[in-house]
Amino acid sequence: MTTSDDDLNEETTSARPLKRLPLRIAYVSMDARMNFLRDALALRGCDVMPIEGDDIDTLTKIAGAAVSFAVPRMEWWIRYQMSLPVRKRRTLIASRKICDGTLPDAIVFAGSWFSVDVQGADGRRIPTFHYIDQSMSRAPLPGEQPGWGPFGRPGISAQMAMYARAEKVFTMSEWARDHTLAEHPHLTPDRVEAIGWGPCAVDLSASTVAIDEKERLVLLVAMDFYRKGVDHFAAVATAVRRESPDTRFVLIGADQSRSEIRLGDDVEYMGIVRDRAVLEQMFMRSRVFLMPHRYDRSPHVLVEAASGGTPVITGVQGGPPEVPRRGGGGAVHQPHEHQRIADNVRLLLDDARAWSVASAAAREAQRSYYSWNAIADKLISEISASVNRS
Repeated sequence: MTTSDDDLNEETTSARPLKRLPLRIAYVSMDARMNFLRDALALRGCDVMPIEGDDIDTLTKIAGAAVSFAVPRMEWWIRYQMSLPVRKRRTLIASRKICDGTLPDAIVFAGSWFSVDVQGADGRRIPTFHYIDQSMSRAPLPGEQPGWGPFGRPGISAQMAMYARAEKVFTMSEWARDHTLAEHPHLTPDRVEAIGWGPCAVDLSASTVAIDEKERLVLLVAMDFYRKGVDHFAAVATAVRRESPDTRFVLIGADQSRSEIRLGDDVEYMGIVRDRAVLEQMFMRSRVFLMPHRYDRSPHVLVEAASGGTPVITGVQGGPPEVPRRGGGGAVHQPHEHQRIADNVRLLLDDARAWSVASAAAREAQRSYYSWNAIADKLISEISASVNRS
């Protein structure tokens, strides 16, 4: 049995017949956060084959890093994922694992860095699905830090081949769906569907929420201070605390972008919080989650805050504004509109009714849409329909 990624010039051959019941899914992931979706599929009765997509040797990783060097770091990371040594090795290892045993009914890739082709003895190609937060773009998108590399931005042609062979591409956000269709005009709209994303580090959906349990605390969790708009967060903190000095603005995380943003005296910086109980408490105690970001895709922290009934305020770019707009669980502003954001923050801090309405909307949106269980149901429905068609 061999597999193929079109631009790798590998041939596809036949394998053992497929098993139909229960629904058997090969789930390929390189991100531990995507294991929540894997587990939700299993809880719904699917026979899930977990495939570690990054199980490659050190030499290949070094070769991939060497041929993909770029700045800034995020650009390097993107180019590394799409480098030929890394994609080819991942394709080979994943296909071997998938073919080692009873073949699946479908293959789900949590991402679109690589794909595999596997056929049964009857010549039928096992359908593949991708679940993504963003597709490759030919140039940096608005708000995204511009990158530099010696050979331009690679990967578009490889991703086109993956999507052309895929049964369907699922996106976390409507923004990612629109962006994917714009970058890949060969895809028809019915083959790209937005289905949401879920919480990871913190899930408070089973907890009770009351305003008297909330403090005058505005929270941000960020690992990239430039993209997440930490400087805007600090400016809003100063504007709010000028009139309400008892309000706390707390920042958790670390600056992987090395942007040298100054926090000032109005932001309490906790650094990285590794104790899950402490992190949960910070989410539970916060009355507002504020992320006036420049650029982001589908940040899990927003739905984590919503799961605890905390209204969220975001910038206008990407997937983040979809969270507060779904039912009215917060607000959306241009990140530089510091005074308008400050006014909205004060409304949610001072007006118990306004906070309660936004809190209930945020929690309902998370439970009904931004939930791994809801996402798993949508995937199972689509995969079952694909299997029945074949």
